[in-house]
Amino acid sequence: MATLPPVTVLPQATVQDTFPDVLNEVYNGTIIGEDIWLSCYKSEEPSVHGKVGTGLHAVDRDTVELRGRDGVQLERAKDFTYRASCEALGVDTQVLLPVQTYADPVRSETKLPHQISAFDVTADASLLACAFADGTLTVQHLPALASSGSPYPPRQQHRADPVASGRLHLSTIVAVQLLPGPSPILASAGADFRLHITPLPVQGPSATSVLQPSATLTGHTRALTCLTALGNLEGISGGVTLASGAKDGTLRLWDVATGSQSAVLGMHGLKTPAALASSLTQPHTIWTALSDGSLQAFDVRARASVQIVEANALGCGPLAALDAYNDSALLLGGGRGVAGVYEPRADHMRARAARLLAEKMAFPISQRSTRTCQGWRRSLFSGTSRAYDLRG
Repeated sequence: MATLPPVTVLPQATVQDTFPDVLNEVYNGTIIGEDIWLSCYKSEEPSVHGKVGTGLHAVDRDTVELRGRDGVQLERAKDFTYRASCEALGVDTQVLLPVQTYADPVRSETKLPHQISAFDVTADASLLACAFADGTLTVQHLPALASSGSPYPPRQQHRADPVASGRLHLSTIVAVQLLPGPSPILASAGADFRLHITPLPVQGPSATSVLQPSATLTGHTRALTCLTALGNLEGISGGVTLASGAKDGTLRLWDVATGSQSAVLGMHGLKTPAALASSLTQPHTIWTALSDGSLQAFDVRARASVQIVEANALGCGPLAALDAYNDSALLLGGGRGVAGVYEPRADHMRARAARLLAEKMAFPISQRSTRTCQGWRRSLFSGTSRAYDLRG
């Protein structure tokens, strides 16, 4: 067995969350200047806590100077991207600010926020679907990403009233997919053992439309854990095929057009699939991240398992997140905080990284969505969704 690469310990940086507002006030002349705090951490190293002074440049009055001290530095790269550094700890990392924040006026109420358990967004970034822990699913129209008009934009939150909403599941929705087509269709998987196919209703003049499933797909005997759309697969069906995984240790394929189950595939050792992924160039191969830390690949045309990668060959602990990258590598996220890059063709683990050493307390890596939209995407668990620009 090939030797595993060592776990690279990643340093961390945290910065005052209100610092965009401070820079905006300095830029507009509301205040002369103000310190913002920046902290840097690395496992088994003393943490560094410093301040960054702010003020307008003496000559270029359109530039806010950032003057780090106490061992930290903060530099502006562009509107929503900064770079934090600490030479003593080897910290040199980007700090991304949200381009836009969308808030459901009811579910983002600060005193009783609702956790976003899953989300998805259409390829053209026009629709956002958010699922919640109480089984509710909402759909919002997203405004186009507009220029802030300022080199130092403040934090902004856009009210996003749902155009459609409904409690589709009896308990937590674990995954949601907006399926492509002339009329968008929602696929949602819940801990209530069910998978719903829901067409989006025509929006009324003002009232929020009620979501009503057109089909309920049953077959799993335990809570669903993951869901992915495989698109049009030659030899499988004439439409979109869904793949779902559950705690019953099975992967099931569904024909959306007919609302029927087309195949049942068993996991190695009936382990729980935590996440699913497939690449654009090999849509017939679907990879599953298993709860024991192993990977398993299936050929959905042959309805058979084609590869198993044992946990000790990956070294990421129980897997919780999975995505395909550039059709040549799989990105793995472990429940103990270890991330990894695995190359299926070479059967080789390229790299592993974590924020803390394995024997220390770990930060779990979780998965809420993998498909990027125009290079940006992220969700928070306070009833709000945020879009980040990941392209630069």
